[in-house]
Amino acid sequence: MEDIITSLNDTRSYRVITLANGLTALLISDHKVRAPSSRHSSSSPNSSQRVSHEQLSVAEETPKDNGCAVSCLPLPPKISIASSIANYITERKYEDVSHDNKSLGPDVSAGRSYSPDSLLPLSDEGSSDESASDDEDASGPGSEMEGNSDTESGHPSQSESKPLNTKKDKMAAAALCVGVGSFHEPKHLQGLAHFLEHMVFMGSEKYPRENYFDAFLNKYGGSDNAYTECEKTVYKMEVHQKHLGRALDIFANFFVAPLIKEESMERELQAIDNEFQLVLPSDSCRHQQLLGSIAHEAHPMRKFMWGNTKSLKEVPLIEGVDAHAALRSFFEENYSPELMTLAVQSKHSLDDLEQMVSKIFSAIPKRTATSKLTGFLPHEPFPLEQFTKLYKVQPVKKVNNLSVTWALPSLLHEYMTKPLEYISYVVGHEGAGSILAYLREKSWALSLVAGNEGTGFHHNSTCSLFDVTISLTEDGLKHIGEVLTAVFGFLAMVQRKGPIESIFNEIRTVSDNNFRWCEEESPLDYVERLCSNMQLYPPEHYLLGETCLFEYDPAIIQNCLDMLVPQKANIMIISCRYQKQGICTLKEPYLETQYCVQDIPQEWTSAWANLTPDPYFDVPQPNKYIATDFSLKEEADYQSELPVQVRETGCYRLWYKKDTKFNVPKACIYFQLISPVMYMSPENAVLMDLLGDILLQNMSEETNAAVCASLDFSISVHENGLTIRVIGFNEKLPVLF
Repeated sequence: MEDIITSLNDTRSYRVITLANGLTALLISDHKVRAPSSRHSSSSPNSSQRVSHEQLSVAEETPKDNGCAVSCLPLPPKISIASSIANYITERKYEDVSHDNKSLGPDVSAGRSYSPDSLLPLSDEGSSDESASDDEDASGPGSEMEGNSDTESGHPSQSESKPLNTKKDKMAAAALCVGVGSFHEPKHLQGLAHFLEHMVFMGSEKYPRENYFDAFLNKYGGSDNAYTECEKTVYKMEVHQKHLGRALDIFANFFVAPLIKEESMERELQAIDNEFQLVLPSDSCRHQQLLGSIAHEAHPMRKFMWGNTKSLKEVPLIEGVDAHAALRSFFEENYSPELMTLAVQSKHSLDDLEQMVSKIFSAIPKRTATSKLTGFLPHEPFPLEQFTKLYKVQPVKKVNNLSVTWALPSLLHEYMTKPLEYISYVVGHEGAGSILAYLREKSWALSLVAGNEGTGFHHNSTCSLFDVTISLTEDGLKHIGEVLTAVFGFLAMVQRKGPIESIFNEIRTVSDNNFRWCEEESPLDYVERLCSNMQLYPPEHYLLGETCLFEYDPAIIQNCLDMLVPQKANIMIISCRYQKQGICTLKEPYLETQYCVQDIPQEWTSAWANLTPDPYFDVPQPNKYIATDFSLKEEADYQSELPVQVRETGCYRLWYKKDTKFNVPKACIYFQLISPVMYMSPENAVLMDLLGDILLQNMSEETNAAVCASLDFSISVHENGLTIRVIGFNEKLPVLF
């Protein structure tokens, strides 16, 4: 087993084991939390791990002890201290900034949901000797240990037991990823993988009662959920530490022998149909489905992955297909343990976790796995004659967007270099010389986003998509040809300059800094992310393979750049104005998106044949906001629990609170201009909101580099005045502020 790289601040211990049936498990222990600067590695009978941090150049090897070091990926900074300062001054709450990457993405089938009223009373059942207890035997030692709360519960508790103390009780969590998704389902049953995800939770041979697991988790303050992607399906749950063993046994038996009862199908079909109704008004989902409809007939990207009553019930009935038999067949052919990766986090020791997981999950039998996509796939997912057209699309919302998309070969295996990360950084920057700055100067665009979304649809084993999406002004909508020429001209400039190592090193340094100083996330989110990473990366990169850059390979980057040419681009204009024009006469069959297809105008293609980039265009300049000093201030003998006023003049008051909990070199600053003028009238309120937006846009050329260096800021207007909030590494905050 190779070395696993960890963050310096990770206080947990880890172990990777492979069971006899082929399932790989990552065990994460909060037991006897260690000091942040130390790292441990553990050897189990099937593994031998050491800690290595050479890529980050910040650590030495340490003696083997009890755990293989792992870490979380970059997260938004916690700002509890800054919040307390702001609350203390203004006596009002400020909302934490949260980058929520758990929402339903366009490639993800919605997870399971249950009404608490539908849950049956919990009673003992099953043949397990654990089933008549509250898991005292299964949980093992350490089950009553206390820790900081990171609890997130998806279900209201109906427990008669004492409520959890959210300040002390940290949940245990587990997530299992099966390397099978919507791409693998048969063409005649679209949405089958998502349907199976729902049906798996409807009881097992050992625990046959439908929704028994949800009742159990509700009783002990837990929750569960699942989602289906293109090439994976993830199941997750959390529960109080004391009941982890029992919960894992119920959870594992869904994959040992699920009932998949025919009488449960109708209810779950209704749940899937309800989720489909949530997808219908999403313009991003509509864009994906329309793009997928252009793919080759035999390509899995063409499938309708959400599924609904029509695709899973009505069409199979007409064609004489037994959907119930297909569900069982899909499970038996794909849900084999060698395709499964499991992550479990709790306060149990690693030895107890290994014993528990080995005993429970070894019961999953090997099956005839056929999950790999077969060789019928064409070299390119999209036929160029259909892909390289101009699509005009009628959206649901009032938007005017331009989307330019390229389909590149799969880049999953190029995670060491991440060429699209480099290209996204260069194309998407907002400073002087950028596409966005150029378009804003002409009042043609409001915003620009470039890159790969990282979802299963956009980044999979068949292809990787690169997209440039521009939010257009009304004037920009009238100058689509010039906007496109600017995009292609900028790309031509970047292609001619070639990859620049100093820019790559800046991106790598920022990702390394974020990894080194990442902060702990909830156990449920943590195991969910890690079990998916285990499908993609070798053990040494389970934790940072998703975001960190390892090797500068200019040839790979240049190869990707050279494919971003006008002749291979798909162009979609998504505008609310098309509804009045009545030109969108075609309809996508599943989400019923209205659109039309046109040839790209000859005058445009002629202009693109001999592109001369505008002299204004340039790559990003060196980023002055990247932190290099991570030293911490010495603590005073006495630390107040509340913010302390350290200075007051006739113009301002300054309050300070030392962070004594997280010990990371980050600061949070709130600067509030207090004035009653802001909200004295409705007109003032509107003008102040406009002022805030104008300030943000006018500063974006300068502040975008700071955001790229993991500094964060916002400007908000409220009844007490205007607040500027800045968060990030201590060293560079004064430069931004």
